Amino acid sequence: MKKLKVVLISIAIATLIGGAFLKFRDWRANAERTEESILRRLSSKDLALIVKSEALGELEAIKKLKDDKEKRTAFLKALREYMAIAAEARREGYADREEFKTNRNYKVDIFLSDQYRQKLSKGMDRLYVVRETDAEKYLANRENLDLYRKTMDTLRKISAEDKTQKGHDRPLPKPSESQEKESMLKWSRIRILSEKARNDADFMKDPAIGLRIKVIEAGILSADYLRDSYVEKIKPRPDELKRFLAGHPEYNPETKRNKALKILAQIKNGAKIKDLAPKVSEDRTSAERGGEYLDVSKGVLWKEVEDAAYSIKEGDTYPELIESAMGWHIVQLIKRKETKDNPTYSFRQILIQKTFEEPGEGIPGIPKPFVTPTEIAKLVVEREKKAAFVSAIVARNPVELPEDFEVILPQNIEKKPDANPSDVKSKN
Repeated sequence: MKKLKVVLISIAIATLIGGAFLKFRDWRANAERTEESILRRLSSKDLALIVKSEALGELEAIKKLKDDKEKRTAFLKALREYMAIAAEARREGYADREEFKTNRNYKVDIFLSDQYRQKLSKGMDRLYVVRETDAEKYLANRENLDLYRKTMDTLRKISAEDKTQKGHDRPLPKPSESQEKESMLKWSRIRILSEKARNDADFMKDPAIGLRIKVIEAGILSADYLRDSYVEKIKPRPDELKRFLAGHPEYNPETKRNKALKILAQIKNGAKIKDLAPKVSEDRTSAERGGEYLDVSKGVLWKEVEDAAYSIKEGDTYPELIESAMGWHIVQLIKRKETKDNPTYSFRQILIQKTFEEPGEGIPGIPKPFVTPTEIAKLVVEREKKAAFVSAIVARNPVELPEDFEVILPQNIEKKPDANPSDVKSKN
């Protein structure tokens, strides 16, 4: 009896050990597959292929990259960061999520369809387009329609989660019937072309295709990981915002009022609004024309400005700062037209806003927006926390990239207009 007991215990222990070994072996195999799938390095040749492929759809942007080493350096920095974040995400199982797979497949479909469209457009004077009848036929298949709905639901969910984390709780508007139809046809055309691409063995063998798919995957994984980490690791806390504002008195609205007072003093000492406005006014609508507003109807602009303009003589400047919800105005009346039907007035002004120009680099040719001190604090603190968070991930996940790379543009590339879908015939 004792022998039997010992045997049974031995069998049980062996089973447990065997099961644990099998689990360990599966875990190790999965870990090895994960490591193999992580994008760790790109050579100069790889980058040249990636960028050359991207030029088919983003020619002007790639031309700028070719001519500007600083842009290439920034490109490499951003690439290194999201490759490292993607590696971390893969290790934590993000690539196994259904949400990632759906989003990834959609983004890859878009990429393949764009690339294959260029191939099919060779020799044509317009870009190849899938006919609407073929797109509708594709959607008539129930499986395809279900995939469309699943894809759109996933994309809306991702967008909603991102907005909620950033404090934008307004629900996404429901598309109209015409918008939904347009979306379905667009998705269908993308799927038809991407399937054509996948069935073209020679096309799929192009090394640039595989490289760009890996980069697309890294971008999605990086975005997913950052979104999930936002609240805990990146989102500014109230105490951090308070500490930032306490340490940056330059963002106190009183500094703007003091600036307006100094400008008013200059004008009282003989300076002219029309000369100062282009240099100091924060009213972008009127600054370049010397702060001038002509023939303004009553009730259209700031009530405080209107009241001041009607309280002084033509040619005079209101003696005090005029405060509105937007800021502090310095106003000179040019003239008034007292007509029965539509009395108007013309004036010049300098406006100093209560808000501040957003710090950091802006988009060339687009003025930076004016934002509140709290918005500035949130922007700066969030930027600093994100940089520190990403820097730590990059340190844990070394990525090999060259210091620079050559940008080679495709030969004989030209921007073609879209074909009318109803005109596309034989190639569909």
